[in-house]
Amino acid sequence: MAYPFFMLFTFLTANGQHTALPSLLDLDFDKVRSLETNVDGLSIYYSNLADILEVLFTENELDYKRFRKTRSNRIEYIENSNLKNEWKAFLEAEIKLQWSFLDFRFGNDWDAFWGLRSAYKISQDLYEDHPEFEPNFRSQGLLNIIFGTVPSNRQWLLNLFGLKGNVFLGIEQIQRLENNQDFSLESNLILGMTEIFLLESFESGQRRIEEIQNDQLLVKYIKALTYLKTHQAIKARSQLLDIYTKAPVLEYFLAETYFQEQAFEQSNKHYKSFLSQNEGTAYIKDAHLKLGIASFYQENLEEFRNQLLLTTENGEDRTEIDKNALKLMNNIDAQDSVGLLIRFSIDGGFYDKANQLIEYQDTRELPPYYELELTYRKARLAHLQSKNEAAVALYREVIKQASTISETYYAPNSFLQMGYLMRQERNLTDAKMYFERVLDFKNHPYKKSLDNKAKLALASLDQLND
Repeated sequence: MAYPFFMLFTFLTANGQHTALPSLLDLDFDKVRSLETNVDGLSIYYSNLADILEVLFTENELDYKRFRKTRSNRIEYIENSNLKNEWKAFLEAEIKLQWSFLDFRFGNDWDAFWGLRSAYKISQDLYEDHPEFEPNFRSQGLLNIIFGTVPSNRQWLLNLFGLKGNVFLGIEQIQRLENNQDFSLESNLILGMTEIFLLESFESGQRRIEEIQNDQLLVKYIKALTYLKTHQAIKARSQLLDIYTKAPVLEYFLAETYFQEQAFEQSNKHYKSFLSQNEGTAYIKDAHLKLGIASFYQENLEEFRNQLLLTTENGEDRTEIDKNALKLMNNIDAQDSVGLLIRFSIDGGFYDKANQLIEYQDTRELPPYYELELTYRKARLAHLQSKNEAAVALYREVIKQASTISETYYAPNSFLQMGYLMRQERNLTDAKMYFERVLDFKNHPYKKSLDNKAKLALASLDQLND
């Protein structure tokens, strides 16, 4: 969630929609900046957001440092503009909030927390002075969601800065704007992404995103991200192919859709294009690993070994995707090649292919670990196909052997998914037990994200009990 792709503020001026907004939504960042004037506070805001989004798409650290120098000047221009005081405060908080995302992205955690603290304080003061000012509900809601999902190992920083958050309060604050003509676009994008990425409420989140009638490029990009998360690679690809803006990250995500389909010639082309264009460090390790895995299945073992070496040498492991790519690479010899194909097929929503591979695995004599992995994949496939009774039985099989697989995510995610299924059946006692068990696991990939989801799920039970 640490991407301000959803920070498109669609408020209207007295003369109608600001002229910068259409260009921003179509990712024409130069056009947005060309409309900036030092006396127009709204154009300054949009120029800043154009800088933020451009750096997120290009991962260019030089641009990040160059654009960062304009931040203070823009805030000063807004303060001297003819906007009302509540708008000045709101836009200052927004700019600081947006830059905090980029500061985190480039490893400047201390500056990021100071920016978040300042945005939080401005937003709180604004609420006290102008409680009726609706745009501030979006800011407060987003801050509540952000602070409510900070991992446990960074909670001390929140305490140090006097910050606190509540995801469900944040959702309620944003929901106040979801039917407002001026704010509905971004409010529904935020709510949909929160449901999908944080709460794993795929069906309701996807329905909300798909109901948005907007074909501009930034909205298409967000839709593509949600389709990737909800195991719909073909739909994600359709959105991505419609985005004609050149950006390395688009190549990476396109590659993912082909890789999950096991169309390795096409995925290799896009991964290589991403690596040749990208000026940042994110997804580099994962792209090299996927090129290596594709080479293995194409029976090019020399290129397979070469890409594994490049996975080690290139990029950084700041993102969870790259951390897990490095872990998989270091454990690649222990992987079952068919099991990996099943995993990638399920990730992309290629369920028929996954079923065929599972049927093949069932004919083989598998070591205990591979047999357990197969059971876990069967559980995920059944769950994603809404075969809940079968999924429950299979998750329980995985959970029975949790003590033997403490270093994998199979057991903690099985507990998490069982909690979701029990919650769906309104069996809140068992749901609570399953969610709490997720937190007991200490060493496994995805620990931060699974722990966060379990904590949010536990909080959701309190909401259901109220």
